[in-house]
Amino acid sequence: MSFDALLGPWLDGAAEITLTDPYIRVYHQMRNLMELLEVVALRKPDGEDVQFRHHHSRPGRPRAPDRLSRADPGRDFPTWRGVHLGL
Repeated sequence: MSFDALLGPWLDGAAEITLTDPYIRVYHQMRNLMELLEVVALRKPDGEDVQFRHHHSRPGRPRAPDRLSRADPGRDFPTWRGVHLGL
């Protein structure tokens, strides 16, 4: 099963996507996020942009540091084929 097969049809035509997750802390979670972003980039029409936002599901509660909270979006996740990552 792939992200494309599972979620691809629901991502078609999306201008903004919000992922709600308490944290992305370990390698396989980051890899999964990058694979999902790749599907978004490949399925969107050329010339259109998609805003991809990550929201923590536990606002206001202490949480362990995660990879995304330490990331610099401009450096670590440059705009790729019109997909803009907001943390």
